[in-house]
Order: sequence, then structure tokens, then C-alpha cells
Amino acid sequence: MNKIITIITLLCLLFVPADSFAKKKKKKNKKTTVEQVVVTQPEVKEEAKTFALSNPVKQLSGEWTVKKLRNKAVTTSERAYLNFDVTNARLYGSNGCNVINGKFTLNGANITFADIITTHNSCSNSSASRNIIKAIAETTNLTISEEKGIEYLVLRNKSNHELLRLKRHDFTFANGAWTVKEIGGEPMTQCLMKLVIDTDQLSIHGDTGCNIVNGVITIDSDKHHAIQFEGLISTRKMCRNIAYETALLVALEQTVSARLSSDSLLQLVDNKGNVVAVLERLVISK
Repeated sequence: MNKIITIITLLCLLFVPADSFAKKKKKKNKKTTVEQVVVTQPEVKEEAKTFALSNPVKQLSGEWTVKKLRNKAVTTSERAYLNFDVTNARLYGSNGCNVINGKFTLNGANITFADIITTHNSCSNSSASRNIIKAIAETTNLTISEEKGIEYLVLRNKSNHELLRLKRHDFTFANGAWTVKEIGGEPMTQCLMKLVIDTDQLSIHGDTGCNIVNGVITIDSDKHHAIQFEGLISTRKMCRNIAYETALLVALEQTVSARLSSDSLLQLVDNKGNVVAVLERLVISK
């Protein structure tokens, strides 16, 4: 009897469908996958730092480029700017068309302008130029702030509404007389070359030790420290060190920005971030 039961059991096992074993095996080996969720943190916008006007001569003095007029970008024939001479309480500048002169009174963050006069040139965008003058006349107070390393000056009216937003004109550090210390990493020990940079008049001129060089300066106020030297011309004398002069002219043409590496050294940088020339401030003895 037991033998018969055993034989029947074996026969039953033989006729069980093979895929049932596979299903059981598959079910047993099934793995649970967990979806990985990457949580990105929202970008934190850097807030502007506003400064109290504790040292007006240092904080306000100098040239500021007009960027916005009543919260709208400024479009004028030429660069509009204001230059504050805090020591003498004088205002100079341009409304993008005509030269501005005037006086101001400063009391803490409160400022009022008086005796504003301008030249009377005819310009393509005279409406914006006139509105800059109106905004200056309405100004009663100011704030100075810094955002991403750039200083901004905001002039406001008595209702504290923004009238003019100005950006610090950041090329005062490049003005003056310089000697050429290096070109492309090579020290200029065998040739004395001098350059004078004037970002107010947008001009560059100098002596290469062989010829006189003149050119114009272009500044992009929308970019930090963006400067270019264009229209470079020189007298055409052939000299022993003409190769150094050529190298200098090429370096100037390649320059797209400038920066101070120390109080006395100015680096000229190309569009790849390479230092194409180093200038050393020329100390003129009295």
C-alpha cells in the first residue's frame, strides 16, 4: 500500500506545470527598488548691504554711472554720470547729452542740489537727459549699498521713492601714469615704456621708448572692470626695441579688463583671464 501511495505522489509531481516553479522562484527573488529623490535647495539671493553715510568724503566722492531712472534702464546718447566733490560740495557730470555743474548740501543721508546748470547740446534722446535733471532737482535723500562687490548709490525723493540708481564708476584706480613692468610674463628690463591712462577723458597715450602711442578707451559699465583700448596709433619710427613696442600694442588690443594686484601694480587681462601685461604706477617726484 505504501508503495502505491509513493508512486502516485511521484506521478503527481511529474505532471505539475514547470512554470509554477518558475513563478514561485521569480516571486521569491523579486527585489524591491527604492526611487532616489534628490532634493535641491532653493538658491539664496544675496541681499544688498546698506551702509550708513559715516564718512561722506570716502563713501560718496567720485564718479557714479547712472544705471536706472525711476526704476527703468537709462538710454542716452553718451554715458550719463554724476561726480561728487564732497570736500567742496560740488557736483559735476553729464546727463548723457550735456555737461552738468552744480552744488549740493549734505546732512547725514539728506542731500539737496542747487544751482544746477547744463550745456544746451541737441541730442537724440533728450527726454531721458531732461528727466535726469528733473530727478536731481527732486532728490532729498540718498542711500549707498553694496551687492556682489559693486557699490550702488540711490537718490530718492521726499516720499522715499527711487529716482536715480547709480553704479560706482570703478576705474579711478587705473588713472595716472604707469611704466610697463611685464608683457606676457616677460619683464621689461631692457626698454622703458610709459603709459598715461585717463578714464575720465577716455584716452590713453604714452611713450614706448621708440614711438608715441595714442588711443581711446571704451568702458562697459554693465560689466565689472571691463575696459578696452581701441584706435591705437603710433608714430612710425624704426627703433632697436620695436619688438617690445609691437608686443605692448598687441597686449593693449587684447585687454578686456583691468585689476589692481597691489597698490602699485595694475594687471591687464584678456578674454581668457590671462594677464597680458603688468603696469607699475609711476611715482613722480616733486
